[in-house]
Amino acid sequence: MTTEAVWKRGGSLLVALAVALGGCAVKGSGKPFALRPPPAGEARVYHYRVHHTFLASALAWDVLSNGQPLTRIGNGGYFAETVAPGRVRYLTRTNRDAGLYGIAATALSNALADFQESHVLDAAADSTYFLRWRFDASMSDPVIEAMDPATALSEMDGLLAFPPLTVDPDR
Repeated sequence: MTTEAVWKRGGSLLVALAVALGGCAVKGSGKPFALRPPPAGEARVYHYRVHHTFLASALAWDVLSNGQPLTRIGNGGYFAETVAPGRVRYLTRTNRDAGLYGIAATALSNALADFQESHVLDAAADSTYFLRWRFDASMSDPVIEAMDPATALSEMDGLLAFPPLTVDPDR
C-alpha cells in the first residue's frame, strides 16, 4: 500500500470517528444569539458554551437555577435566563450523550448522577451577566466563569439557543 493510500484511509477513519463520537452532541438549535436588556427590576443571565469540534463535545450539563429546571448546556449554544435580584444557586449534573458512550451506559450513568452546586451568583437589578461554561479534562463538573461583556459578546456571536430543561430534577 502506498503512503498516499495509507493517509487517505487514515483520514477517512478519523472523519468517521469524529462523526461517531460527536455527531449526537447536544447543541444549540433555537434562535440565534441577540443581546436583550433585562426587564426593569430584574437581571438577565446568559449561560453559554463555545463550540469545540471534539473536546468533550458529547458532554453536557443539566442545570437547575434555585432548584428549578433551567436548560442543558451542551457544545456550542446559549441560554438566556431572567432572575430576580438576589442570590442564584446553580446546580448541575453531567449528562453524557449516547453518541459517545452507548445508549445503555448513558442511561445508567445519567440516572445515577446527582446534582451538585456548581456556581453562585449575586444578581443585582437591571444588570446583565455572562457565564461561560467549559469542560476541564481533570473533572467532569463544569468550569463556570463570569465573563466581561466584550469577551462574551465576541464568543457568543453565531451561537444558537439551548431549549429549556424538561426533565424531572428529582429522578
